[in-house]
Amino acid sequence: MRFLSDSYSSHIDLTSPSKLEPHLEVIPHVTPPLQTHTSPSIYIIPTSKMCEYTRNYYIYTSCVDPGAHYFSTSIDGSKDRQCAKGPHERYIVVPGHCPLCS
Repeated sequence: MRFLSDSYSSHIDLTSPSKLEPHLEVIPHVTPPLQTHTSPSIYIIPTSKMCEYTRNYYIYTSCVDPGAHYFSTSIDGSKDRQCAKGPHERYIVVPGHCPLCS
């Protein structure tokens, strides 16, 4: 995402993109659906998509070492929509008692 900090809005002309730093982007007056307003606004627009490729590790609530004591795994998403660091790890906590931590 690209953000425009409050300090920029009070010190530069927001209508001139050449005065902004290269990593900042101004989105002038975009009205979101189901909202109406009359004053110009600036919104944050995501510039990249989130990776949807994850490996899920299922762990019990009582487990003290979830990285080693998971009892099941699954994959969500597709390899076609993964980033360079995918698959990402997601730990899903399930009610129960970990037999390895006993």
